[in-house]
Amino acid sequence: TLEVALDHDLGDDLVERAHRKWLAIASARHRWADVRVLALSTATMIARSRAASADDRLGYDLSAFLHDPSDEVRRAALELIPTPTPKPLRPLLAQTLASDPIERVALAAAQALCADLASDGPKPILAALENKALTRLQALLSHPEADASAGALVDAARCLVADASAGSKRALVALQSHAPRSVRAAVRALGRR
Repeated sequence: TLEVALDHDLGDDLVERAHRKWLAIASARHRWADVRVLALSTATMIARSRAASADDRLGYDLSAFLHDPSDEVRRAALELIPTPTPKPLRPLLAQTLASDPIERVALAAAQALCADLASDGPKPILAALENKALTRLQALLSHPEADASAGALVDAARCLVADASAGSKRALVALQSHAPRSVRAAVRALGRR
């Protein structure tokens, strides 16, 4: 991190080289997915420690990682997006939500897109959700995978609460009947805000 670099008087060029090396490992498709996820996480931490704030730079090319054949790597790339989500990423996140064949990856895209509704107004985020992405989100939350992340389910549900269409309301009712108790309570609380 930046603190370590400063404590050891590491030059910016050395830190940048370390970032590039970790990113190269993360991009090497012949490596195991868990090694690549750890490398991507490390590259992201280095990039953020160098940036003035976490919003300035992801530290990796999100679009490139979303085309990776490993669903673990695609999901990690989405989960590493800082909060608040940089606005230019919203269309790419909606596209990934709509089209990624792996439900966990699509749910991670929904979480990255919808989590900002905890503090932002709904119009720009809902505008990024086109019909195909919204329909996919409704389907994902109507019948979530048994081991889906509770945080991802709750954050994704924020988009359905904000949308308030009949399809979104049906999906929320289904989520509350299929999800674990902790998720049910959190989704009910979202509806009361």
